[in-house]
Amino acid sequence: MSPEESRTRIDLAGCCRLIAHFGWADATGNHVTARVPGEDAILVNPYDLLFEDVTASSLIKLDLEGNLASPTNHELNPTAFAVHSGFYVGPRQDIGCAIHVHSPAGMAVSCLSEGILPLNQNSMLICENIAYHDYEGIVLDLGERERMIEHLGDKKLMILRNHGTMTFGESVGEAFMWCSILETVAKVQMSVLAAGRPISPVAPEAVRSATELGARMGPRMGARGWAAHQRILDRVGGDYRN
Repeated sequence: MSPEESRTRIDLAGCCRLIAHFGWADATGNHVTARVPGEDAILVNPYDLLFEDVTASSLIKLDLEGNLASPTNHELNPTAFAVHSGFYVGPRQDIGCAIHVHSPAGMAVSCLSEGILPLNQNSMLICENIAYHDYEGIVLDLGERERMIEHLGDKKLMILRNHGTMTFGESVGEAFMWCSILETVAKVQMSVLAAGRPISPVAPEAVRSATELGARMGPRMGARGWAAHQRILDRVGGDYRN
């Protein structure tokens, strides 16, 4: 195993642990993937492990045709390859990691026809960077992945309507930080709408200023924020590296 693959495995396993830590996981039903640097292969979390149990060595390695690239004793979620694979073989070769979760807040906001609203600073940072994909049923058909790629376009975040969320990044850290921001935004939006009170308006030029800044966020935010979150992992236990 190359040092680059080893590092990616550790980062992806750590990402799974953080998703569990923050309560965004839906038992074993979510999936995260990362491109193996320098190879036509991806890593994906096992279907038979909770996110809190994923380790670097338990991640499943697949080639871009969906075949096992190394032996495993774990089960593969068939929807994981159908959902994720297209993002690694399509035009978005900048994508190094994709995260798909069914958090309560993310699923709730995915049911709203208006999607993410520019209600506060965090939501303004990402609202122009979010794509939307309509629900077509449980994703098993590889044909749907082509439509998902088309709908994503050049964005880094996507709402799967009536389903959940996806975030993307050049690195595991960047994809995780977009996921973290989107989760906070979704939770706050649902709280604001539940309050049933008048919403304070924001001047269009202020929204534009925030969205322009958000468009420039990405790899640097991922590196800085990911390092900070790894310290959480080190405090709660480093066995994810195994």
